[in-house]
Amino acid sequence: MMRTRFAVATCSFVLLAAAIAAAQPARKPPPGPPGRPVPKVVKAPPPAPLVGLTELGAFAPARGFLDDVVTDDSTRLGVVVTDADQLVEIQVLGIADAGEIARVDVRPLMPAVRRFYLLGDRIFVVPRRPMGESADTPITPFLVGLDGQLVKGPKLRSATDVFVRPVAGQPAMIAYTRDPGHRKGVLHQVEAYDLVKGKRLGKKPGRLVLEGARDKKLDFEPHYFLDDMTVAVGTRGGVWRKKEDQRSPDTHAAWNLLTGTWVKDEPITDLMGRARMIEVMTEHPHRRFARMKEDNSTVEVWTDGVARPIELDQPLELYVAASLAYAVRGDKLWLSLQVDPVNPPAVARKKADPEYLDLFEVDGDRAVRKARILAPKKNLRWGWVGDVLWVMEKNVGFDRGSKLLTLYKPS
Repeated sequence: MMRTRFAVATCSFVLLAAAIAAAQPARKPPPGPPGRPVPKVVKAPPPAPLVGLTELGAFAPARGFLDDVVTDDSTRLGVVVTDADQLVEIQVLGIADAGEIARVDVRPLMPAVRRFYLLGDRIFVVPRRPMGESADTPITPFLVGLDGQLVKGPKLRSATDVFVRPVAGQPAMIAYTRDPGHRKGVLHQVEAYDLVKGKRLGKKPGRLVLEGARDKKLDFEPHYFLDDMTVAVGTRGGVWRKKEDQRSPDTHAAWNLLTGTWVKDEPITDLMGRARMIEVMTEHPHRRFARMKEDNSTVEVWTDGVARPIELDQPLELYVAASLAYAVRGDKLWLSLQVDPVNPPAVARKKADPEYLDLFEVDGDRAVRKARILAPKKNLRWGWVGDVLWVMEKNVGFDRGSKLLTLYKPS
């Protein structure tokens, strides 16, 4: 009996203690040492699509695609729109916003455009030679108005290739003919014609007749041609020095076919250097251009056959060496290079770089980055019309054609 009462009393005490504990607020644990605040994760902002440029406008053809042929007259831009079959149009765009000024259907006159020139209210068009024909097969250019009508006038001469360039301060047609079947060898002939009257400028055509590789009359071996095939650059034979009773060394010379005069005749002082120069200039027959040195160690700017290294204000290792391109803006040469997203510094920090196309202005022996265009997985082609930059986005997977042309103004 006593044990039962004791057990009941014990249970009552436990229940009473539990009720009291439940009625009281829970005690908080004593405060510990202050903890460090959890850092807030801030994501890096996305790369800017444009740096140093402002978009003015864009042009995308409603049909077909933009061909690779582009020209300008410093105030207007000309492009070719084609579908590689039935559509061949020349479209003239304004540089304020890429708005259409004129659209000329040239498909009835040719299957494709090789090059063309904007000449006021006329367009001088050189057709592309049909596939399968010899590179020496003559082609015939024509003049067409912005209204699409053929310009009446003298018949334009057919030639192996045709250009328009200034002669005596006026634009003239340059007709270049290469005839491997000439009776004395391979004929290279150049003639200039007035674009209004069709009259030949100069008394007679400029000629080189190569027996083997040398013109015997001039004792001259041309290696490459400049200025739309009007200037031949090569090796001129030395002259006989009677007093010394020996022939002078060969010289590095340039012959102007239009004027029939030597415009360069210099001693050859570096045989190895000249051999490299001829090889490079044969591949790039221009007065001024940029290229990557053979070992990809530096960018070179070539002017009249003389190379000089250019220092970029950005590390060269950031870029894809094969992406180098160039264009002229006024009297300045501009370069572009595509950022390699997994360049060595990016690999070292384990973070890929944004794929920018960087544009540099060459000033003396230094190239300064002036603008950037974000171009992930894109192949961009560009150039200048006056102070406006045009950029064409190349079709992916095709060597020819673009789907969009955009105009930018440097900031």
